Amino acid sequence: MRASDGSFTVRIAPRARSGNWLPTGGISRYQLLLRLYDTPVGVATRSQKDAPLPSITMEGCS
Repeated sequence: MRASDGSFTVRIAPRARSGNWLPTGGISRYQLLLRLYDTPVGVATRSQKDAPLPSITMEGCS
């Protein structure tokens, strides 16, 4: 689910959360991988050198 500005938030937690939720299965360490498909930003060809890329930001722990 995206916000009205096109952004989205994903919650990563062992128990269900509202919105976009990724379950951890109770593990304490994990890695996130952001893979982009069918994007207008041509990273390999550098077709849009100054185009902003998505980022992963840790907001907090609970």
